[in-house]
Amino acid sequence: MIRDGRYEGQADGISVALRVDAGGSGVISADVFRVPPEGPRRYLASGRTAPGTKVALDDGKWPAIWQASPTNKTTGTLAVAPAQDGGVTVTVTLDAPLNGLPVRTDVVVPVTHKDEAMRELGLEIELEQGVPAPSPVVFQGVERTINGCLQTAGFAVKEAGRRTTIPAGIAGTWDDSQIYTMLSDLMLISGEASLRASAWELHLLLLSKSAISGLLGVMFDGEGLLQRQGAAVFTSGLQGATRDQKIIRTIVHELGHALNLAHRFERAVGRADSTSFMNYDWRYRGGGHELDYWQDFAFTFDADELAFLRHGPLTAVIPGGEPFHTVRYWADGAGGHSPYAPEIPFDGYRLTLTAPEAGPVFAFGQPVFLKVTLENRSAANLEVERWVLDPKAGPLEILVEDRLSRLLIAQEVV
Repeated sequence: MIRDGRYEGQADGISVALRVDAGGSGVISADVFRVPPEGPRRYLASGRTAPGTKVALDDGKWPAIWQASPTNKTTGTLAVAPAQDGGVTVTVTLDAPLNGLPVRTDVVVPVTHKDEAMRELGLEIELEQGVPAPSPVVFQGVERTINGCLQTAGFAVKEAGRRTTIPAGIAGTWDDSQIYTMLSDLMLISGEASLRASAWELHLLLLSKSAISGLLGVMFDGEGLLQRQGAAVFTSGLQGATRDQKIIRTIVHELGHALNLAHRFERAVGRADSTSFMNYDWRYRGGGHELDYWQDFAFTFDADELAFLRHGPLTAVIPGGEPFHTVRYWADGAGGHSPYAPEIPFDGYRLTLTAPEAGPVFAFGQPVFLKVTLENRSAANLEVERWVLDPKAGPLEILVEDRLSRLLIAQEVV
């Protein structure tokens, strides 16, 4: 009998991690590895049943998409069937070459059921001295915790290292030019879990406060070769009757970023009506509906986010894998989404993007720095937080257009 959960097995030098999720996201997915006679296994590719189609286990074989990297993809099929020994047999077939896997040839691997969770995730938490561990919250008669929220998303959560006590007040001394580097250094000093390679392990720093006004949490390692390994939450800024609820929500929000989830209100997603962990209360339904957000918030991710966390390509989800904010996990076959709010002129204020004074020509690999200016042309005073023009904070969007590609396409059409 085939049931939902994670399966693993190997045959003829090929190892497969299979995820069956017919009762949840309606998706079946797999990661494929090569297992040499000696040494560690090597990742080859990931695949999932075609987006936009929910599987039923009695179908047996489904169209699938496969990829070894964001630019190396193909189509094929993915099949599962009961085996005589009580296990399951998975069959992988590709329509084109992909990272050394055979083409139009069935790769058959027997697998056995390992867990109901789709993936494993290690979590290491460090606490600043005087900062209490997050308290559980009872919602709709169910106790909600950090681990419980991640388990609902499809992860079997385990401890990745011993808890370290961080000296009190350390983060409150860093300004916005230091904070990302200092948080990364703090993670390196206090963390026990591996940071030298991509791994299913996340590091969470629970701190009291930041010197940056309004900063409640951040996934701080969004640059470099190994991104998305750590996050920090500043608990003293979360107050009110729903404080414990907000702390858990903020922690899971930042861990969601570390697993490569974007904000729901961003243009490419277009879901500011969402009550997901990945939305902001003050951006809910276009703004001005904070109380409605917390009334509707249900400690969940949206369906497309759940499908990505459970079935996205290994390198796209795993901490230390593909760069942050590079995965269009919301491409579910439904044709995309509309913007969260209509674009209208904002009288009295002007936003200007200024090119470098040196001109529009740059050497290969040379960083390009642009200047953004917000100008108040009205008679009223305008109070603006320092982070409002920080692209990482969300309110500011800078769209980059590949005009050369558009020109080449236009020439081909002509």
